[in-house]
Amino acid sequence: MKTGVKSLSDIVPAKITRISTTIDELDWQYGYTGDKWGLPLGKLSLWSGVRGIGKSRTAICVARRINEDHHSVFYNSGELPPEQFAAEKLSGYKSNNFYLANLIHLSDLVSTIISLKPNVAFIDSVNTIIEYKGGRGAQFIVDGDKSNKGLRVAAEIANCHIVLLSQLNADGSVKGGSSLPHYVDIEARLNWYDDITIGSVFMLIIDKNRYGMSSTKSVWRHENTGAICQSERRLEDKIWNEQHCKVKREKEELGVVVERRGILGKWMRFVDGILR
Repeated sequence: MKTGVKSLSDIVPAKITRISTTIDELDWQYGYTGDKWGLPLGKLSLWSGVRGIGKSRTAICVARRINEDHHSVFYNSGELPPEQFAAEKLSGYKSNNFYLANLIHLSDLVSTIISLKPNVAFIDSVNTIIEYKGGRGAQFIVDGDKSNKGLRVAAEIANCHIVLLSQLNADGSVKGGSSLPHYVDIEARLNWYDDITIGSVFMLIIDKNRYGMSSTKSVWRHENTGAICQSERRLEDKIWNEQHCKVKREKEELGVVVERRGILGKWMRFVDGILR
């Protein structure tokens, strides 16, 4: 049998593990494995959008939420040094496992991710990576070649999820190379909600998702505290409801039982005191 060819009976299915963003709507968009929703570890996402729509702001919001949920995060800003990024984008926030860098060489990014092994990494943006801008292409950035490791290898070795941010051209193509969406696992676009709300309300649309549903949309609003998700489209999803409403009902029922026990206990103690 040819090298690389396997019989189906000899293949052990690889289970996808996930990490929650703590934002229910975004977790729902990314999909689920078993009863765990969120970013698939070892995989790559691409978030693209026109300049000023809020790619970085949304990414920083998600990164901070993940970090506050006790997971490690690596955020690479190709445009700002760590000191300036921390002051302007994360003012007042401190964490021992939120890592910042200002790397522009692919080899440095790959080795840093493999060394740090963060749960989630954000590359802001892919357009600042020298090898990408220099014309080596999207496939090289993602997969590398025989002598160079790409970001996919870094994600697999570190068992993390990597989010690539990229600008869009006027025609809607990814700036620097329209082939990038074909090489990542999940492709998301940030679009303004409508002409009236430009500057405040936008949509995050997942066009391609190898590990979940495609064509899902969520609505977000820019506020002083960052980008805030406004929609609850996940509540229309049968699987989400089956998994989450059951848990909600069980918690509510448990609360009622505990409350009744508390009232009953007080009443019994009151009656006991009278009888004595």
